Amino acid sequence: MEIAPYYERLLQFSSEQFGTEIIEARIRYFATIGRVSESETGFEQHLTNFLDWYVFERKLNDSGRTPAELFFEQYGSGEDEEQRLVLEGFTKTRRSLFQVLKSGAEGVALCDLLERIKLCVIDPKPRGFARKEIFQGRVIPVGECYYLSEALIFHPMRANRYIRNRARAHRKLERQAKENLLSELAQKRLQSDRYKHVDVLYFYK
Repeated sequence: MEIAPYYERLLQFSSEQFGTEIIEARIRYFATIGRVSESETGFEQHLTNFLDWYVFERKLNDSGRTPAELFFEQYGSGEDEEQRLVLEGFTKTRRSLFQVLKSGAEGVALCDLLERIKLCVIDPKPRGFARKEIFQGRVIPVGECYYLSEALIFHPMRANRYIRNRARAHRKLERQAKENLLSELAQKRLQSDRYKHVDVLYFYK
């Protein structure tokens, strides 16, 4: 199954129906990790991360619902079972910290460091995951399967011990504390990218 076309439709739906809120949402999002200029390396990936957060997590001012929830309400019924499963999955995503256990043709085995669970995700276009590397991303459940969104932030291997310790300390905390940790780590990655002459462990401490 390919979920990318459904995601493109969700983005189009969100921009057409709720485009006036994007500016406000963008200011709020980048306030948590720091401003990123269009000339910076990695700007496109940060924009992808913002759009991912906007459609899946940010509740709209008028309805108090996410764009993904409204998209499912409008287009999730009918005879197309695949569409229903994907759009319903868009309303049940989970963003977290993951460590790669194994990567192969059948998918990528991951450990969710914040929830302490293991799962295998389908990777339709192999992205060359390396064993033991840690990244933050979003899991999308579709029926009995799991997919990753395009919004991934990979962290330096040398920061693994620090990240695992922070994740362990946050496992029993409320969801908002975990979200705050993800924003903090995204900011650390942004800083380490900007100042490549500085040892990454200066930021991951």
